[in-house]
Amino acid sequence: MIGKLLLLLTAVGMSAMAKGGGGKGPRRPKGGRGGGGKSFGLTADEVDMLLNKSTTSAPPPAPSRKSGGKNGWDDRQPNEPDPRKTMPNLGDTTQRRGHILDGDKNDPTSGGHRYGTNRPGKTEFPKHWTDDQIMDMVNDVARNPDSQPLPRPNGAGYEVQGQRAGVTIRVILNADGTVWSAHPLDGGLGVKKNPR
Repeated sequence: MIGKLLLLLTAVGMSAMAKGGGGKGPRRPKGGRGGGGKSFGLTADEVDMLLNKSTTSAPPPAPSRKSGGKNGWDDRQPNEPDPRKTMPNLGDTTQRRGHILDGDKNDPTSGGHRYGTNRPGKTEFPKHWTDDQIMDMVNDVARNPDSQPLPRPNGAGYEVQGQRAGVTIRVILNADGTVWSAHPLDGGLGVKKNPR
């Protein structure tokens, strides 16, 4: 949001100078804020939005890979088989959604990473992420990890990680590619770590 605001203010300022503003600073629309005029080519509603709502939380952006588009699954030796071919359900979270978001009902130490679950010792996804956004991010990390997947013992699947919207997410995959577990790592943007 800050980056967009700076870009908008730079573009608007240059536009005003081109229109004869001369760089003497902003001129308020006639009638003050919200008076129906324009300031630097902005409508009164746009000025109000910039002045009043620039600090509100926005939903996270669509998933994007920090590594510039490189997929960790492709990071293997040329003659090494692609493990994705043996994982028909890669990234499927349907069976474990409740575990990831709410935790297991009979085990307070298992799962529960939605913001506000307050499970001791657990990390929680950012407050403004919806359940569907969390699951979309988990699915994207499973399919497009930022680094090479780590095999789990005894062929039980893989561990993958990726950063999405400033949050590094660890995903544990079963051998068929379904998601067993996922959680945000401590220190990410908006990630909360509960005390033990």
